[in-house]
Amino acid sequence: MNTRQRIIHCIDSMEELDSFFNENNIINLFVVCGSSSRRHTARRYLEDRFVDGLVIFSDFSPNPTEESVLIGLDTFNSCNPDIIIAVGGGSAMDVAKCIRLKSGKKKPLLVIPTTAGSGSEATQFAVVYRNGEKVSIDDPELLPDIVVMWPDLLKSLPIYQRKSTMLDALCHAVESSWSVHSTDESRKTAMKAIYKVLENKDGYLSNEDTGNAGMLEAAHLAGQAINITRTTAGHAMCYKLTTLYGLAHGHAAALCTAALWNYMEDHLSDCVDPRGVQHLAGVMRELDHAFGEGGLQGFIRELGMERPHPDNVNELEEIVDKVNIQRLSNHPVKLSRDVIRNLYKEIMEISG
Repeated sequence: MNTRQRIIHCIDSMEELDSFFNENNIINLFVVCGSSSRRHTARRYLEDRFVDGLVIFSDFSPNPTEESVLIGLDTFNSCNPDIIIAVGGGSAMDVAKCIRLKSGKKKPLLVIPTTAGSGSEATQFAVVYRNGEKVSIDDPELLPDIVVMWPDLLKSLPIYQRKSTMLDALCHAVESSWSVHSTDESRKTAMKAIYKVLENKDGYLSNEDTGNAGMLEAAHLAGQAINITRTTAGHAMCYKLTTLYGLAHGHAAALCTAALWNYMEDHLSDCVDPRGVQHLAGVMRELDHAFGEGGLQGFIRELGMERPHPDNVNELEEIVDKVNIQRLSNHPVKLSRDVIRNLYKEIMEISG
């Protein structure tokens, strides 16, 4: 588990975060945040508190490229700050993580999540794009040192982003539960995350303070679990759906994970987890119990999430071709190309 992380809570006051900066004599900051972050309370707080020692880097897209990281690295090296701070969702955190890693300098990394979903604040992973292809990086140095839990930052989230990021956290927890690399610790953390999502769903979707705080905690727990196990077929299958159809990552991941769930329950005999069919059956029973009647499919339907539809058969084959094979190796049930194609047909409601 991420025991070396410090968690700072900003709920009723900024006292704990102010104390952190004072105690560590932090004067100069390198802040990675999206161009739209000007409206965020966190950025205004940093700008007001560090008037002279603040350098902001925002030259990256929602799917950040390796080139953006290198530009950010040049800016970082030119200012030699006391700390790196990421304000935003997964993209901002990925860029900040990669800049810290590439710099080779042991500057502390503090992250302030402005969404509740990616769990990136709790993982040693980052994603960047090289020549249009996704590159996943896995390195202990990518794990942030300090995480700021600031529920008020979720208040401005649009409803679709709320739903999609919540689904991302839920998929992390579900996939971590059934991963072949799961441990007693990771399953306990993943199930705690699932119950925390379900408990806070209504309050979070209604933009209530307690719901926002609870969903931030749920996403963090799911990130801790996935940091142990890595993702499985749900994430392996979802990426092309985001690029082809403009679905948010969590939306696409949920459609894939729900289809896999149904398939797995009907094909437990194809289990490839070394712990055997009985272990996997027990995990699935635990998940069924948590979600109740309707399962993840019912949860998605209740949210009103739409399904993509391909224009032609060739498009379907392109999607199948882009499945991340490495992540399939973490999945507990054997999946052939034909099975994956049929799962996509189910997801996109293609007959025949």
